[in-house]
Amino acid sequence: MRRLLFSILALGVVSIAAIGATRAYFTDTEAVAGNQIATGRVDVELSEQGTTVIPINVADILPGWTSQVYTIRSTNVGTVPLKYAWSAQFAGDNGALFNTLNVRMEDDALCMGTQIWQKYPVPADPVFGPFTAAPDGDPLSGLTMIPTSYLNLSVGQAGCTRFTFTLPVTAGNALQGKSTTFNLVIHATQVDNPGFNE
Repeated sequence: MRRLLFSILALGVVSIAAIGATRAYFTDTEAVAGNQIATGRVDVELSEQGTTVIPINVADILPGWTSQVYTIRSTNVGTVPLKYAWSAQFAGDNGALFNTLNVRMEDDALCMGTQIWQKYPVPADPVFGPFTAAPDGDPLSGLTMIPTSYLNLSVGQAGCTRFTFTLPVTAGNALQGKSTTFNLVIHATQVDNPGFNE
């Protein structure tokens, strides 16, 4: 009798398990299609402004003379706000003239000529300095400028930087007939980058 009772109980457990295993459930699945993630793009474009023709070509400068004003327009053609700084990259000759020239850099937020121009070096006099100076402490080498007022360009915005070059009155005969070649380089990065490197 006891054996029969255990057999019936075992058969019941197996039957319940079998019923549970064959039971059907209704389900549904939905998908969110077309998902996409894209990165932003930092992109600054340089062009001449006003009567300036780039690249810049200064001829026959003499001791104590200052060149005309050369204005370069920087436009944010990317997809995110950016900040920028300039540097000069020495490209050729023995470096004597490059290391002697003084440069004045000024910045105009809207390229209107009506804004307050930032002076280089920032913020103290003299209003110009040699290419090899980096008085604002920025890690970029050579000529640098980080304007305090017009550092940022929103998407689609343009800013202008104007340059003048002066040969110091102390330039002697060793520089007579010399020339120098250099690149003016704009460095752009997203505005929340604490520096200018990746």
